[in-house]
Amino acid sequence: MTISLQLQLVFLFLFCTISVAEERDIYLVMVEGDPPVTFFQDSKVSRQPGEKIDFDNEVLKTHAKHLEDSHDQLLQSTLEEGAYKKLYSYKNLINGFSVHTTLTQIVSARFYAAGAQATGKLNTSIDILSPYDTVGHGSHTASTAAGNHGVPVVVKGSYYGRASGMAPHARIAVYKAIYTSIGTRTDVIAAMDQAIKDGVDILSLSIGPDEPPEKTITMLSMFDIFMLFAHKAGIFVVQAAGNRGPLPYSTVSYSPWAIGAASCDTDRTYPGSLVLGNGQRFNGIGLSGPSFGEGLLKYKLVLAKDAVLANGDFPRIPQYIDECQHPEALDAEIVRQSIVICMFSTGFSNGSSTLTNITNTGRDLGFIGFVFAANPIYGDFIAEPYPFSIPGILIPKANDTQMIIDYYEKQTERNDKGVATAYHGRAAIGEGRFAKYNERAPIVSRTSSRGPNFIDKSRNPIDLLKPDILAPGHSIWGAWSPMSVATPMLVGCNFGLISGTSMATPHIAGVAALIKQRHPSWSPSMIASAMATTANTYDNRGEPIMAQGREMYKLHRSTPFDHGAGLVSAANALDPGLVFMSGDFTIMCITL
Repeated sequence: MTISLQLQLVFLFLFCTISVAEERDIYLVMVEGDPPVTFFQDSKVSRQPGEKIDFDNEVLKTHAKHLEDSHDQLLQSTLEEGAYKKLYSYKNLINGFSVHTTLTQIVSARFYAAGAQATGKLNTSIDILSPYDTVGHGSHTASTAAGNHGVPVVVKGSYYGRASGMAPHARIAVYKAIYTSIGTRTDVIAAMDQAIKDGVDILSLSIGPDEPPEKTITMLSMFDIFMLFAHKAGIFVVQAAGNRGPLPYSTVSYSPWAIGAASCDTDRTYPGSLVLGNGQRFNGIGLSGPSFGEGLLKYKLVLAKDAVLANGDFPRIPQYIDECQHPEALDAEIVRQSIVICMFSTGFSNGSSTLTNITNTGRDLGFIGFVFAANPIYGDFIAEPYPFSIPGILIPKANDTQMIIDYYEKQTERNDKGVATAYHGRAAIGEGRFAKYNERAPIVSRTSSRGPNFIDKSRNPIDLLKPDILAPGHSIWGAWSPMSVATPMLVGCNFGLISGTSMATPHIAGVAALIKQRHPSWSPSMIASAMATTANTYDNRGEPIMAQGREMYKLHRSTPFDHGAGLVSAANALDPGLVFMSGDFTIMCITL
């Protein structure tokens, strides 16, 4: 068989990927071009009928040497020194070679920080001046597009199945240009400039501007102009549509030469459960193991504010009383070996409280587990799954919380001052680490930015559809940096389950790589056409795609301003039947 050179993908994300060792294997490669056997027939070397080929003929020896040199040049220009060993050059019967290497060559890593340094805002304790990823975002997006196939996902000792990149045989070049404390347009553009010089095929941009440009139309910012020149250089450009939904006119991808990726969920969920002593069961978001006894044994149920130390020296604010953020605020004798209810309140509303602090409190004080419940005063909240170090469950709907509290109050004795004196309520936390695949999908994510597209800061509409296409971006497993300086919950983890259009973008980049491999001569517009004309606008139930809106946990019918052309279909995009070329509106017919 004949194989082509592997594709290069470039990623400008928050941070770069961490290389992971891959087992080597032996690969046999056939190269285009005549070997001596067929070259002899076209050469001027005379041969009588039935005469054997004289491979010592100077013409054939020269041709064979030329083939061997071409094999070496191909390997040197394609693979890194030390990453392979050529075993043989086949230069007589066939034109080819065998090589001992990994099939993926996960190519370069650079960083750009001149602009960030000039601002004087770099935090040197976390903003490492190297390609190393300190956050996890870059590792995650790179592995989503082109990570290895079938990698076991193990987080905090729990196995969550296997994950694969969209195009695991593609080569990756990563360019770190944005830092935790600061990012500048000049660093990003410098990285893009180098990427184009490096000869990448696909530019994956899980980034976008904070605001539209002040003094020009949206698609003529310097950032968008660089994307234009990348497109004109034959590079497919995909950009995150943004995470400012569900409001209209919230997209941050403006130009027709960049594909704006919207985000949706998949049919996979990690459902956890809370079972009360009276048999009531409440579904929530898990991703942690069950309470001891696999959910069959019931444990004392305690509301955090009922366990607050009466004479403690700390401020009487929700972070200490309701939200389980500070272990010194709780009576260890009451909460030990209990399931503790921690409530959503002021700290979570303003972002100062974290689930990490709840798990730390629980571990310090010996909780059996915790329930993080919606507060009827604040209403429902959006729950994202995280791998907790102790059994825990998120109950994001206020109506469920109210029923849990009703049970708790009936089972709790209080004195005449309303202070809890005995806790008879019981509960267990069920297994939350096992995925189920029966949800309606896709559903456009609530935070995914929406159209209509606009031409200036005043958000005057323009006749150009954005976002362009929809891809999975909610609760996506990917590689992660164990430093995880921005997400304490994932410190020490090599994988993360996160959401956003940043996660949808590398899905599109990976599909583009697969198309480019199948059709090497296709232009960026042809690749975009293949995706758009084969995208699905119906979900896995055969009904129109739905979208999350302003009201939590309520859906409405999705529109092109939510999902663009529809959900990308990798299989169909590889053979679309026809593709449209930009500029002259030529239709190129493909034989099916």
